[in-house]
Amino acid sequence: MLDSMNTQSLYNVYMEDHWDYYKDPPIRPLLGQFETYNEAVQFAKSEVAELLDSLVSDPASIFIVPEPDDEHFDSHAHETELRKTAEGFVQRIPGVRKGRTTPAYQHSYHVRDLLREYGYTGTISLAGFLHDVVEDAGVELEELRIFGDRIVELVDLCSHDLSIKDKDARWRKMIDRLIAANDKDAWTIKLADVFDNFRDSHAMPKERSDFMRDVKIPVMLKATEELLGGFKLRQDLEAMQTKSVEVKRKIEDDIGRVLAEVNKTLQLPDDVKKSVSEACQGVLDVNFGYKSPRLLERFNELHAILEGLAKEHSKSSNAWSLLSLEGGVLGDILNALRS
Repeated sequence: MLDSMNTQSLYNVYMEDHWDYYKDPPIRPLLGQFETYNEAVQFAKSEVAELLDSLVSDPASIFIVPEPDDEHFDSHAHETELRKTAEGFVQRIPGVRKGRTTPAYQHSYHVRDLLREYGYTGTISLAGFLHDVVEDAGVELEELRIFGDRIVELVDLCSHDLSIKDKDARWRKMIDRLIAANDKDAWTIKLADVFDNFRDSHAMPKERSDFMRDVKIPVMLKATEELLGGFKLRQDLEAMQTKSVEVKRKIEDDIGRVLAEVNKTLQLPDDVKKSVSEACQGVLDVNFGYKSPRLLERFNELHAILEGLAKEHSKSSNAWSLLSLEGGVLGDILNALRS
C-alpha cells in the first residue's frame, strides 16, 4: 500500500456499501492502493473473504479503479465462488453424527449459526464453519488460503494433529496450542464447537459424554476464564455444564434413596427387588447428556414398576412418600430430568 503516492498512478481498491450507494455523492471508502493490478486483485479478494460471512443480506461491493481494458474484478462473483467452495469443503465431511442419522457435516452449520447467534460474524463465523474440514474432510490448510491467512490460522489452531494416534493425547495437544496462542477468536470457535457437541451429547456413548461434561468443558472453561470470562457464549456453556452436573448428582442421590427405601420399608420378594434394582441401574447406565430423552424413557420404566408397588402398599405412608410423583423421591427425579 502506498498512501503517499498519487492515487491516479495506482490501482485503488474501494468499497461501496449497498445503502451508501444512494447517498449524494455515494460513499466509497478507499481500502488500499497498489502498484500493480494483480496486487490490487489479491487484496480485493481478501476483503471479499473478510465480508463473506457477514449478516448483511446485500453485501458491499469491492471494486478496483482503474482496471485494464481486458480485466474486471467482480466481487459478487468471487463471493459466490467462495461460498460454494466453503460449502463444498464442509459437505465432504463423511458419516453421520454419533448416535444420530443426521449428516456429520451438519455440526459445522450448527457451529456457524451458534456463533452468529452470539454476534460473531465475518472471519470468526466463517472459520467456525470450516473448523472441521482439515481433520475430517481431508482438506489441506493451503486450500483454505483463498479465504485469507487469518482463516488458515484459526482453523489450524482448532484442528487436531492427526499424526497423534491417541485421541485424548490429540485433544490435549490442541488445548496446549490454544493456551499458548491465547487467541480469543480461536477459543471462541472451540467453545462454540463444544457447546454444540454438548447439546447433542445425549446421543453419544456414555463414556464420551461423561468425558465431555467432566473433563473437556471444565478444562476449556478454566483456560478461558480470564480471556473470555465476561462473554455470554462462555457463560451459557458454563451454566449448561453446571446444570448437567447438578442433575446427574441429584438423580444418582435420589436413585440411591429409592433403592434404600424400597429394600428397607417394603417387604418385597427377591425377584421384585431384583426388578427394582435393575430398573434403577437402567436409569444410572443411561447417558446423562444434556436433556437426554433416553434418560426420561428409563425413568418412566422405573416409575411404572414402582407405581405398581405403591398401589400394593397403599397403606404405607412411607411408600407413598417415596413413590409419589408429587413431592416424593420420584417427583424429585422427574423434576430434575425436566429442568
